Amino acid sequence: MTGPVLLRSALRLTLLGLTLLGGAQGRSAAPGPGCPEHWSALNPADLRATRVSVRRAPLTDARGQPGPHSLSQGEAVLQGPAVGGRRCTYVPGDASRSGFLRPGDTEPLPTPTAPENGTWERDANAGLTVTGKPGSLMLTGTGLFATASGGVNVSHLNGPLRRGESARRWVYSDGDCTLTLWPVGPWLLVQDNLKCAGANVTFAGLYRHVR
Repeated sequence: MTGPVLLRSALRLTLLGLTLLGGAQGRSAAPGPGCPEHWSALNPADLRATRVSVRRAPLTDARGQPGPHSLSQGEAVLQGPAVGGRRCTYVPGDASRSGFLRPGDTEPLPTPTAPENGTWERDANAGLTVTGKPGSLMLTGTGLFATASGGVNVSHLNGPLRRGESARRWVYSDGDCTLTLWPVGPWLLVQDNLKCAGANVTFAGLYRHVR
């Protein structure tokens, strides 16, 4: 093989090696899947309540790089399923603080299999009351929506809660209106189908037990 031919062959091999190396580096640098912007994008069955168990827990990105926010010991948080050894973490009431936490940064909080009796509030526009015991739970509630014209649309709930297909899932159904309730640690997660009487009224959200 002549000199020029050998030179061209060597050059092609060098370029091929650089191309493969660059592709491998690009693949290794690609970030893993990130966290949804809000916990409501996750399956409620995958959510768990935990408490920060270390003095300071930095929230990281998918690569494990710390971001600008961190959590303090004792804070209660919502977490999604594990992704690459870490969990998507959300601070209820503070949308600015979310990201990944390492498994050793939190400890699980107990989660009841049925909504606790008493009054639950999402905000000034939605409240629920649970009475009875598992097997005969009753749900009442009121939801509001302030209209642009100054009026208020109102929805009322009053009926039995029935256990769904999983241990933590509870369902309220009255006509076209359906709510699904999930106890998650100290919170009650609620989804609805936007068909509970008052226009634009929704009961969906995260509720805290107030009494």
